[in-house]
Amino acid sequence: MYYLNNRYYNPLLCRFITPDNNEYIDKENAKSFNLYAYCYNDPVNYSDPEGTMPEWLATLLGGIVGSIIIPGAVGTVLGALTGNDAYQATQMTVETNNNNITIKDSWMIKTPWAQFAYSMYLKYSYDETKGKIKGSALGAQFEWMCHNVVYYGLTTFKEVTRIEFPNYIEQARSVDIGPTIYNDNHGSESFAMLGGYILLFRYVASVDLLYYLIGGIKK
Repeated sequence: MYYLNNRYYNPLLCRFITPDNNEYIDKENAKSFNLYAYCYNDPVNYSDPEGTMPEWLATLLGGIVGSIIIPGAVGTVLGALTGNDAYQATQMTVETNNNNITIKDSWMIKTPWAQFAYSMYLKYSYDETKGKIKGSALGAQFEWMCHNVVYYGLTTFKEVTRIEFPNYIEQARSVDIGPTIYNDNHGSESFAMLGGYILLFRYVASVDLLYYLIGGIKK
């Protein structure tokens, strides 16, 4: 017997033995009347980690809203990405350990604005991390974005060439935003990241540098 967030699954019967809430019934979709089904009996194309809404639905809704705000394909794509990121944000796991605040599998949130919004949430609103992030939310977002660039770059390179860099991929798949961006010590990649950050956001970078000099800690 497995408990999957909202329902129990029996591996012998290969079925959920707990029904969904009847509020998920859609009169326009006959498949929704089976409250024991998972993602309309199509787990290959859909996923629903919380047992409440398929991941594709958040992406679809985001795409619709994006196309309204920014007409055309660009708005649809940006909206879909944002909708998916909003969904992924509800699935994020944040681990706190002394001065480290690690967003596990941070690569799943792709858009910079969603990363910034989540960084702001952790810095100013989330009880477990509020007041504990040493640097600015912008610095946290920029470091997060750079981790994503490395992660997607190396995983794509692996798929194309079959050459792996498992240690670098593992380091990039999550991000620790507890210390300032200046505390990142991943070698030449960190220098390149800091150079870009200072070049693009010199004033905020100066504030982060001040935080670092006053109470910087090493990752």
